[in-house]
Amino acid sequence: MKDDFPYKLTVDLNVVEHLGEGLYSSTPAVISELVANAHDADADRVDIDIDDNEIRIHDNGHGMTRPEVNRRFLTVGYKKRKEEGPKTPKGRNPMGRKGIGKLSAFAIAETVEVQSVKKNNQEKAALILRLPEIKAKAAIKDDYFPEHGEVDDIDFEHGTRLILRDLKRKRKIDELGLRRALARRFSVRDYRFDLFLNGKPVKVEDRGYWDKLQFLWGFGDVGEVDDIATKHKNVVHKETLSDEVPVGQKIHKVQGWIGTVRYPSDLKVAGDNNSVVVMARGRVMHENMLPHVTDARLFQEYVVGEIRADWLDDSEEDIVTSSRQSIQQDDESFEALRIFLKAKFAEIAKNWDELRKQAGANEAIDDHPKLTEWLENLPSVDQRRSARHLIGTIQGMLISKPADRKELLKHGIMAFETLSLNGNIASIEKLQSPDWDKVRGIFQGLADLEAAHYYQIAKSRFSVLKTFERLVDDDEKERAVQDHLFKHLWLLDASWERATENARMEERFLDNLKAQKLGVDQNDALSRFDIKWRSAGGKTVIVELKRGGRTLHIDELMEQVRKYSTIVENLLRLEEPGKTPHYEILCVLGSYPKDYDLNRSRHEQALDAYEARIIPFEHLIARARQSYSDHIEAQKKIARIEKIVDEL
Repeated sequence: MKDDFPYKLTVDLNVVEHLGEGLYSSTPAVISELVANAHDADADRVDIDIDDNEIRIHDNGHGMTRPEVNRRFLTVGYKKRKEEGPKTPKGRNPMGRKGIGKLSAFAIAETVEVQSVKKNNQEKAALILRLPEIKAKAAIKDDYFPEHGEVDDIDFEHGTRLILRDLKRKRKIDELGLRRALARRFSVRDYRFDLFLNGKPVKVEDRGYWDKLQFLWGFGDVGEVDDIATKHKNVVHKETLSDEVPVGQKIHKVQGWIGTVRYPSDLKVAGDNNSVVVMARGRVMHENMLPHVTDARLFQEYVVGEIRADWLDDSEEDIVTSSRQSIQQDDESFEALRIFLKAKFAEIAKNWDELRKQAGANEAIDDHPKLTEWLENLPSVDQRRSARHLIGTIQGMLISKPADRKELLKHGIMAFETLSLNGNIASIEKLQSPDWDKVRGIFQGLADLEAAHYYQIAKSRFSVLKTFERLVDDDEKERAVQDHLFKHLWLLDASWERATENARMEERFLDNLKAQKLGVDQNDALSRFDIKWRSAGGKTVIVELKRGGRTLHIDELMEQVRKYSTIVENLLRLEEPGKTPHYEILCVLGSYPKDYDLNRSRHEQALDAYEARIIPFEHLIARARQSYSDHIEAQKKIARIEKIVDEL
C-alpha cells in the first residue's frame, strides 16, 4: 500500500460489472443493501436523504477505523459472519453475508464518498471512490487507491455516512415509492432499528396495504394479527393457521401473515403490493412466493403477505441467489417452505370465495337497507342463503362506479325472482294432489314478476322518450332523430317491442324508388328518402321520416304513399307468392300537411286505402309519454318486487 494512499481496493473488472453495476436494477434494492450494512454495524437509526443530485445514507452504528475500512468495506467478498462471528456486538443476527453489498452503490452512482467515525476512540476515516477509475484499474488488473476524503467535514460522533453522487438516474427519485419499498423490505421487531427518509420515519403503515386488507390469516403470533385487525377496522375476518414446517428431521416454525383485499386494484393504488415476501433476520430474502405456491390466478390477484422464517438464513451455506432477492429453489429448506405454504394457500383459497360472498352481502345490505326487506320476504332459508350469495358476488365484482353496481343488484334481484319462480312452477309437477293455495301463490308471483319486469322496461323507454323529445326540439339534430326513431319503433307503437331489419328488402325498395324518379332531380329526391323497412308485430312496416320544419301538401304526400304502397305490395308478393301482403306505411311528420282536411276523415280514408297513416311528432311524443307514464304509475301501486328494486 502506498504511503500517500492509506486505502486500497483490489477487484476484478468482471466483479465490478456483474456484482456491482449489473446485479442491482433499482434504487430501492441498492439502498436496501446499504441499510443492511448499517443494521450489521449495530445502528439503531439510519437516515436516508435524497434529492436530484445525491443520496446520503447515515447510520449511528459503531463505525470503522482506517484498517477496518480496508479489511471490511474495501475487501470484496469479505465473509462477515465467518470473520466477525454469528452475532454482532449487540447480539444481532447479521443480515449481510457475502460482502458484495457495498458494490451495489455503483449500480446507481458513479461516485461514492465514505465517512466513518469509530465509536469509543473517535478515529475518523474518509475516502472517495470513483467508478470510472476503478474500472480502468481493474481492466489492467491493477490495485485501485481511493483518494482521501476530508475528515474535517465529518460532523457526527460515530457511525458511517455514504454519499452517492453523479447519479445515473435521468428521472427524479420517487420518494413515496422508495419509502414504500423500504417499509416492505425490513421488518425488525425485537429491537430498535429505525429508518428515516428525508427526515420522516419509515413506518409499517408506509407499506400501503394495511388499510386495504379484508381477511387475515396469521401464523404463530396471534397477537400480531389481532393488533392489525384492531388497528385497521377494514379487516372483517381473521384466523390462525398452524406454523410448523418439517424440514428433514427438524421442525421449524414460521411467523407472519397472509391477507386478501376486496379488489385487486387495492394492491395497485400505492404501487404493486401483490406479493408474499419471505423474510429472514429482518429483511426480505425472497421477493414473492406466490408463483411457487398457487396456480389460482384470480385468487393470486387479491393476495399480499409476509412470511418470517429466520431459520432459512441460519446455515453456514448461503442459499440466497447472487441478486440477494430470492432463494435458490433447489434448496431443501426452500422446498419445505414451498410445500408448507402451498398447503396453506389451498386451505385459504377454499374458504376465501365463501368469505367474500358473506362479506359482500353484509356490505351491500349496509349500503342498501332495502335489501333486508327483500331477503326477509323470500319463502325459504335456502333461497335466502342463495340470495345472499348472489348479492355478495355482485358486490365483489370489479365495478368502478357505485351506480353501476346498484343497477346490477337490481337486475340480479329480477333474475333471482325469475329463477325462483321457475323452480316453484317445476315443483307443481311433483305434487301428489293439487295444492291450490300454492298454485295461486305462484300465479300471483308470476303476475307480480311480469309487472316488475315490464315496469323496468317502461322506465327505460320513458328515458328514451325524453331523449327523443329533446332531439325533436332541435332541427339541427335531424339525423339523431332519425337514428333514434328507427332504433326504437315502439315510439310509434308500444306493441312493436322487437322490430327487426331486413337490409335486402330495404335495398330493393329503395332501388324501385330510384327507378320511379320521384321529384325533379333523382339525386335530390334520393337525398330526401329517410325511409326504413322493418318487420314488427307480424307485418312489414315502412317508416318515412320528414324533417320537422318541412311544409308538405297532402296531394304530394298521397302521391308518394301511393307509389310506396305499389312497390311494397309487389315486393311482398314476389317474396311470398300466394300470400296477402300485410304491411303498413307510416309518415312521421313535424305536423299535419298544410291543406290536410281538418275533419281528417276524408284524408284518413284515402290513406287507409294504401295502408298508410300520418303521425306528427307532437302526437307521437304525447301518446308514448301517456302510455308509459300511465303504466309506470299503475305498476308502482301493485308490484312488490319493483318497489324494492326502485328504492335501492
